[in-house]
Amino acid sequence: MLKKPAVPDLVTSGLDSVAVRVPDHPVALALIEVAGLPIAAPSANRFGHTSPTTAQHVLHDLDGRIDIILDGGSASIGVESTVLDMSSSPPRILRPGGVTREMLESLIGPVTVLSQRKKPEKGLPSPGLLEKHYAPRAEMILFIGDNAREALAAYLAEQKAARRKVGALVADEDAVALEKAGVLVYPLGSDLNSIARHIFAGMRWLDGQRVDIILCRDFGTEGLGLAIRDRLTRAATRVL
Repeated sequence: MLKKPAVPDLVTSGLDSVAVRVPDHPVALALIEVAGLPIAAPSANRFGHTSPTTAQHVLHDLDGRIDIILDGGSASIGVESTVLDMSSSPPRILRPGGVTREMLESLIGPVTVLSQRKKPEKGLPSPGLLEKHYAPRAEMILFIGDNAREALAAYLAEQKAARRKVGALVADEDAVALEKAGVLVYPLGSDLNSIARHIFAGMRWLDGQRVDIILCRDFGTEGLGLAIRDRLTRAATRVL
């Protein structure tokens, strides 16, 4: 929606539109009630780095830079919120997130998804749209397509031959085979809800193990898969 003059330009990065959301968490709702006014705040992590999903992640990134952490427990969804532009027709998802395209279309009809990745002249229309974002410190390779599993295995063999320390961010179905191949694996679970909830924690854990490279496989675009692909694509050094 178009912002009113009462909303500072700093809050919207100079854009004339503003998004409004209401959190679904008792601690966040209590904070808003006590504050008695809307709250605008940046993400609780260093710019461009892997998103936090626990209070410990926030402390790791911002220790010494903030005065207090209000711990409401681990994030229940994991990926960030969906940003929906209602000014276009049909409405357009600027950033896919926890509220899926399918959920939205069941309520309001057809919805499109922003495909633009290059930075427009007037700035990004939403947070989280940088081509490189959410990234771990290690090099990260994402495999997409029908032969993604085979391509990952072939690439793994090359990395092992080069004596690189390899980590993998994969669903449970791939974890056992990769562990047998000597890969340090962070299993994400067996369904999209679990994968979305653990994807950023997995990146951070593998970074903490000082792997040279993280390999991961795409999870499609149905339901939460769309948001997961978006985050993995922006976090990846390369997409193969």
